[in-house]
This record gives sequence, C-alpha cells and structure tokens, in this order.
Amino acid sequence: MTDPMSPEELRACRERAEAATAGALSVAREDEEHGAITYAVVRGGLTLAFVPEDTRGKWEHSSAKADAAFWASARTDVLRLLATVDAAQRETASHRHAALFAAGIHGGPGAWRWASDPQGTILDDVAAWERLLGEMRDLGSVEALRKLRWSVVANAGRPSHRGPAPRWAHVMSAAGLGSTSAKDLCVAAGFDPDEEVGKWPDPL
Repeated sequence: MTDPMSPEELRACRERAEAATAGALSVAREDEEHGAITYAVVRGGLTLAFVPEDTRGKWEHSSAKADAAFWASARTDVLRLLATVDAAQRETASHRHAALFAAGIHGGPGAWRWASDPQGTILDDVAAWERLLGEMRDLGSVEALRKLRWSVVANAGRPSHRGPAPRWAHVMSAAGLGSTSAKDLCVAAGFDPDEEVGKWPDPL
C-alpha cells in the first residue's frame, strides 16, 4: 500500500508537475524492419522518449505501450489529482470550521480562540481541531460529541463540488466513514440519510 503524501511532498509534487512543459502528448507505435516495436512519446512531431517493446520474450514483464501512455498523460493526470485533493481539503476544512463553531469556539478560519483560555491563545485550523478533539477525549463530553455529530451531518447538506447526492454520501466523504456508518450517523443526528443534498441554488 502506498503511503499518503505529506503536505511538503504534495507541494514538491505540484512544483514538479507545474514546471514540466505544458501541452498534449501522444503515443505513436514504430515498427522496425527487423521486427522490433518501439512506442514513442511525441509532442508536436518531436519525439521525447522511446519505449522498446520486448518482442523476444527476454523480459519478465513487458508493458511498453502502457508505460508510454502513462508517461504521456502523467502531467495532466497529476495536476487533476492535485485539484481533486485541493477540493477535498477545502470541503473537509469547511466541515471542521462548522464543527468548531458548533462547539462554541470563537474566531474563524486560521484564528480560533477558546473563551475558556485565560491567555486568549489564538490557534490555526489544525491546532484548533486537534485541541477540540483532545478536549472531547479528556472530558468525555457527550454533549460536545453530539454537537460535533450534528454539525458534520447538517453541514454535509451544504452546496458541494460533489454535486447532488444522498446526505449519507456527503457525510461518508467528509468524515471518512463507510456507507453503513455514514447512514447510521445521519439517523443518530436526526437526519434522513437518503435526502438529496449538496445542490447549488439555481441562479436568479
């Protein structure tokens, strides 16, 4: 199983992809007179790489065509994957912000303050979320967990880049749950798990 990227690794990946030359790449097959087959990665008539096929069975695994196609689409695929990660992170942050508000934390994105903190320490999003979870664990606060549960389920109904979908599907994405657990969470919070939500309002 591949390990997930750290924020630093994601930034480095984005920099590499954005630094690569933009433009469509294609794969062309070239048959040689002596029977060899080569797949070329091409941009605008210029061959950037050759990937030879194993026509004599000398290699244990031969996937020249698939390798060439992967290389040709890598930049586009990586940038689209990064855009998907960005959208998911924004949606997760939105649900976390809502949960912090529901728990009575003051402030807003990037600057959260605990009213109970005599020093008025200001925390960023990650630190605030970790503190909230830590306090719930330490205090065993059933009420705080109830508020958090309600907030996650309720805010899963807001307009989303995912588009219209059953509420449980939005909860599953936001909370990282399986479908059964997401449906159970909706019911426990007092919502219909099959209600279609997430649609952007029609323009006036």
